[in-house]
Amino acid sequence: MLQAFVITLREGLEAFLIVAISLAYLRRSGRAELTGAVHTGIFAALAISALGGYLLYNAANQELFEGPLAIIAAISVTWMIVHMWRAGRRMKGDIEGHLRSSSGRAGGITSVSASSTRASAISASRTRSMRGSSIGRVAAR
Repeated sequence: MLQAFVITLREGLEAFLIVAISLAYLRRSGRAELTGAVHTGIFAALAISALGGYLLYNAANQELFEGPLAIIAAISVTWMIVHMWRAGRRMKGDIEGHLRSSSGRAGGITSVSASSTRASAISASRTRSMRGSSIGRVAAR
């Protein structure tokens, strides 16, 4: 259980960084009215992760899912470490660039939500299954 907690904590901090950069950029660029879209995305992601984790936790044949998910998680974490070594320094600029281009277009909240989703996918796509499973386990207890 401690391992799942540590992984979830690390992933939560990583997601927090993306959200903090996004919110800081929106406020600094005078587009504070779009922060609601970021908050909506956060709550939707938490709900989907908790639901997915709950469903995995209460699966009839849990062992059938645990092995493949553990392998996927190990590959994902390894890939994330290598990726962060290579691209970690420029990620803040990339995320702000995506937000800048989408917040300048017509469409407001929708385009910022899409950009936030895209920016989050850059960092968080590696361990969605593991994070959702961990959050769901906590929510199920």
